[in-house]
Amino acid sequence: MIAIFVASSRRVPKSVETLGVSDFLLHAGVYALLGLTLSRAFAVGAGARGWRGLVLLPALIGTLYGITDEWHQSFVPGRDPSIDDAVADAAGALAGAAVWAVGQGWRRLD
Repeated sequence: MIAIFVASSRRVPKSVETLGVSDFLLHAGVYALLGLTLSRAFAVGAGARGWRGLVLLPALIGTLYGITDEWHQSFVPGRDPSIDDAVADAAGALAGAAVWAVGQGWRRLD
């Protein structure tokens, strides 16, 4: 989350604009990593069980963080908040959490 905050506190570098990757995919990819990381953290640290704790809760936290990050960008010169970016953040967080759960073989999911 700190890395996302720092990156969104700066103007978009030209190198990112010329990558040829859509903004939606970039947001979704970053938030997929966040969703995956949150799922793993909940499973290990908090001992969360079930699909609510290992998929829905990390996806919700990632989504809410994405919304607050879009709001944060409204204060950064050269950055603009976007509903499309928030949707991509939510989709990525859910996908990352789901990928982690599938990788675990759904063993802990009730």
